[in-house]
Amino acid sequence: MKIINSILVCFLLFVGEQVNAQGIRFTEGSFSEVKALAKQENKPIMLYFKMAGGSCEQLEKDVFTNVELAEFYNEHFVCYAIDAADNNTDMFMGYEVHIVPMVILLDSKKTERYRIVHRIKPDILLRLGKAVTGEAPTLEEMFQACKLKEFDLVKAQQLLFDAPYFITMMPRDEGERWMKKLKDIYATYVEKNGAENMFNSVDFNIVRNFNKTPADKDPLVEYLVANFERCKEKVPEKYLVEYLFDAQNNLILSMARSGNKEYVKALARVTGDMKYVYSYVESKIGADTLLRYQAGGLFLLFGNKNQDAYVRLKNEYFDLLGARLSAEDLYNAINELMGATEGKLTEEAATVCAAWVDVVLGQKDISDAVRLQALIAKGDCCASVKDFGNARICYKDAYMLALQVQDKRMQQYAKQKMADLDA
Repeated sequence: MKIINSILVCFLLFVGEQVNAQGIRFTEGSFSEVKALAKQENKPIMLYFKMAGGSCEQLEKDVFTNVELAEFYNEHFVCYAIDAADNNTDMFMGYEVHIVPMVILLDSKKTERYRIVHRIKPDILLRLGKAVTGEAPTLEEMFQACKLKEFDLVKAQQLLFDAPYFITMMPRDEGERWMKKLKDIYATYVEKNGAENMFNSVDFNIVRNFNKTPADKDPLVEYLVANFERCKEKVPEKYLVEYLFDAQNNLILSMARSGNKEYVKALARVTGDMKYVYSYVESKIGADTLLRYQAGGLFLLFGNKNQDAYVRLKNEYFDLLGARLSAEDLYNAINELMGATEGKLTEEAATVCAAWVDVVLGQKDISDAVRLQALIAKGDCCASVKDFGNARICYKDAYMLALQVQDKRMQQYAKQKMADLDA
């Protein structure tokens, strides 16, 4: 009887299977039937949580139709789609799915191994799938293999190249912990491999992932600047330019933010030996001018702790932008100022910042999140000049908006701001 039931389940699932020769095939039926099939075939399960809409439709069109990905999952997994429109509340709640699209990979024991949210890429989904089936090692397995006494360049390369596939889908804190664990392995790998051997399709990807904010006079950056023509024979010029541009910008801004006056020398390279890199950038006011104001503002605010000089420099920059000034420019300046001061402003900074906030709040198309932050910032500006009545109004408006959009964190934050006025 058990054999007959088993055959019947398989037959029903086979008939119900959505056959799509151009993509991943999703099995129909109940989840219990899917688990029974997976158990019989000793396969892991891929759960795809979806609902009608652009993101899911885009995923199905552009990712699930990837030939290599579809062939792998059709052969090695039982794939099951869970649509929010089909009253699948128990599945969504059971797996704590609050955002779609989401893919959850269960191993053959039905234990969750990985979950990938929203922007799901075929290479990441393929690599994680292979880790579940055992066709490729997991991140922990690769890490342990690299902890042997004798450093193995091949194993280290595989670890550093594959690690981002795993780290990108981790919670932020866990991902940061892994990046710290891999930092020493990366440094040893570069040292033993040599800078001249890091500019190929595999190792350059490692550089881009682990050397995003290089130190001043970083050996890899210096080698690339001095040997750009040679490096672009092995790596597309576009990627080399993007890397140098981002790396130098990050260096300049991080040095300025830390109060290091040497940021000025790093900035000078933009019109010096890195001029060819920045020539690719289209800017009405010039990349060097843009960076000079950005870095100068960070240096004044975080390095010198001079709020008044910061808002003056920012207004000078905004005047230079003229008609090109956007609400986003103002919002970024507000966030920088509030982040550095925790909302405790000088009279001049509070007055200038309040004017910036008024412009942002006057925009019709800003998101609720931006409006919330702007209202809190306006309240801080008012409180800083002892205009406690208007400060309370701003905090209360922020609280009401947070209630409306169900943002519990901002509800608590706005309530605390109002309580602080009474302290």
